[in-house]
Amino acid sequence: MAAWGSAGGERPREERISVVIPSRMRVNNSWSDVCIRNISTRGLLVAVNDPPPPGSYVEIRRGTQIIVARTVWARGNYLGLRSQEKLPVQRIIAEPRLTKRPSVAVADGVVDRRADSRHAAPADIAARSRRFASMAQYVLFASLAIGVSGWAATSVYAMLGSPLGTIEQALAGE
Repeated sequence: MAAWGSAGGERPREERISVVIPSRMRVNNSWSDVCIRNISTRGLLVAVNDPPPPGSYVEIRRGTQIIVARTVWARGNYLGLRSQEKLPVQRIIAEPRLTKRPSVAVADGVVDRRADSRHAAPADIAARSRRFASMAQYVLFASLAIGVSGWAATSVYAMLGSPLGTIEQALAGE
């Protein structure tokens, strides 16, 4: 432990480990991307775009680790958080980033949408591209068929219109 503040009669400050850990933070019902910059067994320093006011409770998620903490201070894009319980520092640091969200959780009939993947898999993107290309091809050929049939109809009308007009005039003259 560092002896910060011990000369002024304050409690010694707990050792902090400098890290760069991308995470997700929930404040009320909105989620945002954050970066944990240092961590101790009782708190975190977090870099965030829009820090909540001091006194707010937040939820930090890193992989399967969930941290519930209260905002102690906020300055610029940094936020000081104090956790409600002792943090497993080494497990949080070693926690791999999830490549896929856990399956959708349903509690009291409410679907937890955070569990859905935010990014489509490459196979899904390829399948969607194939469906779009197939639909575009169908629309193009249907438009072409309608255009050709319209042109053919007007050509046949013009071809048959002049002899029929001549026959009509000859029958009307009799």
